[in-house]
Amino acid sequence: MKYLYLVRVKWTPKAMKEGMKFFNEWLKEHDNLCKANKINCIWSGVTYGTTEDMAFFYDTDICLAEFHAFKEKIFAIMGGDNIDYGNTSSFLSLKAI
Repeated sequence: MKYLYLVRVKWTPKAMKEGMKFFNEWLKEHDNLCKANKINCIWSGVTYGTTEDMAFFYDTDICLAEFHAFKEKIFAIMGGDNIDYGNTSSFLSLKAI
């Protein structure tokens, strides 16, 4: 099966104060986690019109339960106190049904 996951995150005030150097380091660790878990992050960027600050689109074959375990690893990057919360939407390709 082929899944697409959209994760929108709200950064903590601490993370927002850290600046671009912090975010670049965080994203590097994020990308390494994606590779290690065979998850393809196909897009990441700033969100507009939402309460969250950033969004990530992931393309993978792993099911929702496994993806949530992966998401816990993402939230633990660099101490685990940088993401306030995250919302996940999941999509299943019709070709996989």
